[in-house]
Amino acid sequence: MHGRLVDGLTVRVRSLGEGDNRGVTIGGRTFVRRGDDVEVVVEVDLARGANFAGVVPRLAKVDLIAGPVTGPAEDRDAFTAPATRVVKSFEVSRAARGTVRFAHAFRRVEGAFYLRLRGSDGNRLTSDGHPVVDVVGDADPWSDLWFYANPVFVDVI
Repeated sequence: MHGRLVDGLTVRVRSLGEGDNRGVTIGGRTFVRRGDDVEVVVEVDLARGANFAGVVPRLAKVDLIAGPVTGPAEDRDAFTAPATRVVKSFEVSRAARGTVRFAHAFRRVEGAFYLRLRGSDGNRLTSDGHPVVDVVGDADPWSDLWFYANPVFVDVI
């Protein structure tokens, strides 16, 4: 994360069934039984101080992204994951201060998947809420801030 969009991010992913009830955090792998529910709890410490541009950024939204784990990629140079999608978008109130908390449950999990988070100040989004690709000559790094978290992997046993 650059631009100090957030001061901190905590993620806990755990089984709500007989699997790993303690859960794991960013970069971890957890195990759940087929058919169980998986809970994701996100806490974001909002920016309290100015970034290098002298502005205190405001987080506008957090996207929970997930996709299946299907094994090695046939084309290791491809940058596509067609079955990966934004599962849930959480809006952050402009009045929010301190720490905001979000939760989501994946119901009746049947296959291995990964999840990750991204957040935006909301300044430059496509009509469906995704990042706008920078235009050559118009790449002010302070006008469009995002964070991306490393994934958490969920294996089904």
